[in-house]
Amino acid sequence: ASAASFDSVAEELSAIGMFRGTAADGFALDQVPTRGQAAIMLVRLYGAETEAVNTYNSGRITCPFTDVNETVAPFAAWLADRGLASGTSETTFGAAEPCTARAYTIFLLRALGYTDGSDFTTATAQDFAASLGILDTSALTGTFLRDDLAALTYQALGTDLKDGSTYLLDSLIEDDVIDYNAAFPIVDKIERYRALNAASTAASKGMSANLDMSMAVPVAAKTVG
Repeated sequence: ASAASFDSVAEELSAIGMFRGTAADGFALDQVPTRGQAAIMLVRLYGAETEAVNTYNSGRITCPFTDVNETVAPFAAWLADRGLASGTSETTFGAAEPCTARAYTIFLLRALGYTDGSDFTTATAQDFAASLGILDTSALTGTFLRDDLAALTYQALGTDLKDGSTYLLDSLIEDDVIDYNAAFPIVDKIERYRALNAASTAASKGMSANLDMSMAVPVAAKTVG
């Protein structure tokens, strides 16, 4: 994706507190996301930003990594405590290193309830995500940018959880992590898209049933004769 292709997506994600920029750089969509930034996004997708910050500030969890700043530390600590993300070593998180498309895809799959090793592997993660309707990041031949990260996050919010109970954004709203009114523009698009897909699937199944019936009747008639 070219730089700043998804400005409107970033703005909608910002409205629900999922994606943030700075006064100086805005959303910095043309910049490469770091592992530290991706860690923050993952915690938000779990709906655990407040929990992570509070448990870290209270001392109930500590950050084992020496290369994270105070902004990233609560998030890296929370992920490490729950075994959801590991560092580049026992004492380093690689917070300033670039986050790759594959790594972020794996983060999204975890947020949807899928497990490394049983549901997907590092090698198959991107293909597996594509089968769920998330952008096939293996097709991104250029540098993975914050622009791409925003687009993937947006798609993941409309993707069903592994247990099939609902889609990710709806679950965050149900858990009172995200305000429904703030999320309504995204929810409306997701619901419309899902309704369109359901109608298309139903129409396709109806057409297949009609074709099967049309083919079966002459065969049955010939057998009886």
